[in-house]
This record gives sequence, C-alpha cells and structure tokens, in this order.
Amino acid sequence: MVDQAIILAAGRGQRFRPVTDTIPKPLVAVAGKPLIDWQIEMLIAQGMKRIIINGCYLRDLLFDHVRSRNYTDVEIIFSEEETALETGGGIKHALPLMGDAPFFSINSDVIMFPTDHPRLLHQLANALEKQPNADIILLLHPCLASKGIHGTGDFFCNEHGHLWRKGTHMNAPYWFTGVQLVRPSAFDGIEESVFSMNLIYDRVLAPTRSPQTAERLLGIINQTGGIMLHVGDVEGHAAVEAWLHQQSNLT
Repeated sequence: MVDQAIILAAGRGQRFRPVTDTIPKPLVAVAGKPLIDWQIEMLIAQGMKRIIINGCYLRDLLFDHVRSRNYTDVEIIFSEEETALETGGGIKHALPLMGDAPFFSINSDVIMFPTDHPRLLHQLANALEKQPNADIILLLHPCLASKGIHGTGDFFCNEHGHLWRKGTHMNAPYWFTGVQLVRPSAFDGIEESVFSMNLIYDRVLAPTRSPQTAERLLGIINQTGGIMLHVGDVEGHAAVEAWLHQQSNLT
C-alpha cells in the first residue's frame, strides 16, 4: 500500500501575480480554502500517513500556515529549497525523506473534484502493481471534464497506457492532472539538480525509445468521474470559483 505523498508547492506563481507578490500560490484560496488545505485534506481522505511539502518562495508563510492547522491524522514533513529546483529537482531533493518506497506526487494547483472519491489514488496504485517495469504512472483526465485550464490537452493514451504527446496534432484528449505515482528508481542516472519532470518524461517518450523504455512511463485515464479543477492563473481561478459556486447552489 502506498501511503506517502509529496505536494509540489515551491513555485513562484508568476501567472498569479499580483496576488502572489505577497503570498505563495498554495495559499491562494478557492471557495474560501487555501489550495494547500485542499491537497492535504484530499491526501488524508485517500489514506496517506506521510505528506512531504516542498517550499521555496515565501516558504515560511506556507509552512507556518500548515503547522497552524494542527493535522493529527498524518505526519507532515517540510522540504526546504534555498532556490527553486523545479518539479523534478524538488522531488529528487526530497527523496531521502521518502526512502525506497513509491510515493504519490501532486501539484498544488489542481483539485480533483470530488476530493474524497475512494478510488482516486487507489487506481494508480493498482496500475503500478500490474506494471512492475513502470517507474511512473500519470493520472490523466478528459479535457471535456476540466475547468479552469486553457489549451488543447497534453497526451494521447492507448489501451496499454502508452503515452505520446500531441506534437503537431491540433488537440489531445487528455490533460495530465499533476497527480502521479512514482518509484524512486525514476531518478536513477539523473545528475541534474534543477529540472522539470518533463526531462524524465521526454527521455521515455523519445521516438527512438525501446519497447522496454516505453514501459517505464505509463498513463491511466481517471475512472472516478468528476471534474479536474485547474487553478493555474487568475482566469482559471475565476472559472473554478464560479463552477464551485454553481455546484453549491445546486445542493
């Protein structure tokens, strides 16, 4: 059973300025609740026992807020970055806190709604058990069931979980949710300290990849239904707030 996760919360939040001139992006409120609280509560509901939160920009504000919540159902560990290490570098920096076991990684600006669906993360764990050669399983979500995000999707995915980027295609049917299940072995041979997870993805997705390499990165399409809420910028925030307000009026 996978019972640990890292929340990637170290970014500057440039697309959220001027709001993020004074607070870190994970403290931006959605429906009255900071993004970081949405993520922690979701992970607790999914059975996590240990949560690592990385921080760089205005990290003291972020860490102090989390401490003030006095979570008792989970161990929370902070991973400090003196300079932003990006998504891949941030996870690599935190690996000593997680040992040799697989872990979930989630972006702090995506809310999978409803957050308490019992199979949200379980479906990733099941997929990893069936794929012993996989280092990373990405959770994908249909573009048509997403709010607050602009563009034309990230990936195509076949019935075997093999992925390819949209390239010159006009549209891809699935967004990457920012939720993934990772084995520490995904970082074997990575010498860089500051890098995006795309560095690892693109090595696996290279046209010259072998069949064995292709199995290291797989995707599954979210089977829990629901909506992916992306709070990546001011416009996305407004769209998500409006959608949540509409849902509250329907109940």
